[in-house]
Amino acid sequence: MADQPTAGGARLADDEAIATAKAMAKELGDLRPELQLYDDYYAGIQAMPKEPRRLTQKHKDLLAMAVSNWTRLVVDVVNERLVVGGIKSSKDGELDKDAWEFWQANNMDFHQAAVHLSALKFGYTYTSVWPRDQLPPRINGESPLQVHVRRDEITGEPTEAVKVWESLRAPRHLYVSLYRPEGVYRFRSAQALEVLDKYPVTAPMSVDLAQIDIVPRDPDDDGGPFLDNPMGVVPFVWMPTQPDLEGGTSSEIQGVIPIQDRINRTNYHRLLTQEYLAFPQRYVTGIDVELDEDGEPISPFDTEVDRLWTAFAPDTQFGQFPAASPTGFLEANREDIQALATQSRTPPHYLTAGMGNFPSGESVRATEYGLSRKVGNRRQTYGEAWADTIRLCALAAGNQALATDMQIGVLWDDVEARSEGEIVDALLKMSTLGVPRKVLWERWGASPQEAAKWEEMLAEETQTEAGLGLAIGQGTRTVPTGKEATKPEPEPTAGAA
Repeated sequence: MADQPTAGGARLADDEAIATAKAMAKELGDLRPELQLYDDYYAGIQAMPKEPRRLTQKHKDLLAMAVSNWTRLVVDVVNERLVVGGIKSSKDGELDKDAWEFWQANNMDFHQAAVHLSALKFGYTYTSVWPRDQLPPRINGESPLQVHVRRDEITGEPTEAVKVWESLRAPRHLYVSLYRPEGVYRFRSAQALEVLDKYPVTAPMSVDLAQIDIVPRDPDDDGGPFLDNPMGVVPFVWMPTQPDLEGGTSSEIQGVIPIQDRINRTNYHRLLTQEYLAFPQRYVTGIDVELDEDGEPISPFDTEVDRLWTAFAPDTQFGQFPAASPTGFLEANREDIQALATQSRTPPHYLTAGMGNFPSGESVRATEYGLSRKVGNRRQTYGEAWADTIRLCALAAGNQALATDMQIGVLWDDVEARSEGEIVDALLKMSTLGVPRKVLWERWGASPQEAAKWEEMLAEETQTEAGLGLAIGQGTRTVPTGKEATKPEPEPTAGAA
């Protein structure tokens, strides 16, 4: 296919686009094992001990019970503190309104939690933007299990992106979309996955793209093989967690996997002890034991609580082995949980509730200081990614003023454990120092839109009160003087209105 000019540059030939898509899909495939590990640990699918070598069903049941998934809590305790409450641009209230309209039109109050979860769990995630006819641009959260973005080594701006996913409806096909400034190249596997014996129906992204031929999608297949990109840029935004200067990121789960493995192993050994060694094991010597027809020994005693064991042989001796104590396992478990709390900066009372006195008041704030600092760091990096997403929405909508506004900022809801009385008392003290009313409203948690509405309502109330005072002043009769003061006013008649 000959190159065709588009809004973002020259269009690639099909063979070149397919080669680029496959190369980027190979890069995605190289990243997936580590990402899938984090996803499994968050879901509770974790590495477990393999001993004893011959696992019975009882051992398998105990292994299933041994998983105590602390990694999910380590992620969720941060995620539940990341709530975007508003978006603020420069000093233009109209731009604030436009930015918030993009957010609300995509129901991001609901979807933001999934985006933040992906960034915390995997160490990074993406958002994407695409224009829509007669509607605000669409914002999507994109999983790094399906999306890979190449970025410029100097500027960090995205240069190419690929998205790979499987259709879960029959006939199942592998779909690949290559995003470039000039447009989106859209492909599909040449054969349905059911036809390939190597790939039975399994979880999404179970196939190796390098082993599958892909072809451009049909013209009548949901938009066809190519879509022009009216924005002229790759419409993806990188949302990293704890980025470093080399372009690396850090998953919240990464550092606690060895501790989680230790906890699970300790749990398993404790369950084995409870199952086989928690009760005293009795023994008897000096007696003859009968055998059954298969040559197996027959127990000479019926072990019940209300039964008495008796023996007639003079050499008979009874005894018992001491029961194993779980104390060592419980102490080891506590130590590992404390190490996990320290490593992840998760307050200990989140992990050890009920194991001691629960902290209160100032002690809670002191123990949550590390978590608060970590949440603040995540808000900084994620907030910049959301600001880039809003600018991309403005570009897609043709709003150049907002698209070039470098002062866009995200306002985060205050979700710390404080009573309304504490907040009001602090705001009243701040007001005595001359802090502007709008700032106080923002500290209370009002979005810019709510603050603007409150300002309008306050202005209306002030105007109404001023008008009421003027009307009362005009309707007040003056006190008569001189002869008029002694002239009595006529009494109202019974029929007077």
